[in-house]
Amino acid sequence: MYNIIHRTRERIRKSVLRDLRREPVVERFSLRVWPWREAWLTRCVALLAVLDFLSTYALLELSHKRYVYESGPMARSALETGGFQALLVADFLAVGILCLLAVGARIAYSRFGYHGYARAAYVATLLPYVAVASFATVNNLVLTIV
Repeated sequence: MYNIIHRTRERIRKSVLRDLRREPVVERFSLRVWPWREAWLTRCVALLAVLDFLSTYALLELSHKRYVYESGPMARSALETGGFQALLVADFLAVGILCLLAVGARIAYSRFGYHGYARAAYVATLLPYVAVASFATVNNLVLTIV
């Protein structure tokens, strides 16, 4: 019994040492992907959520083009059930949940002493939304104007 416990502890110790050796590399990579402060990433997410909502409203309501539609399943169902007010609530909830997941991952990694992984998890959670929302906003604006 002692042998099994000793081997398990040794494996965990080696795993922690491996993770600690890789942590600076992961942190440097996250700094290359998002070189600014993490608080700016959250502000960027909030700003892009607002811009995405406004550009969607401009495209679907103000452009009077009948051949355009909302292709996202969550946004489409929100628009069908409650209009733009429901879309605003759904966007707010989705972005809020995404930000809470990012903060939760950051806190969890920080509690175990992995501050490099904490930053990388935060950036990796929020940066895909920034990319997709940026593309969607530009796409909506182009379709509204053209």
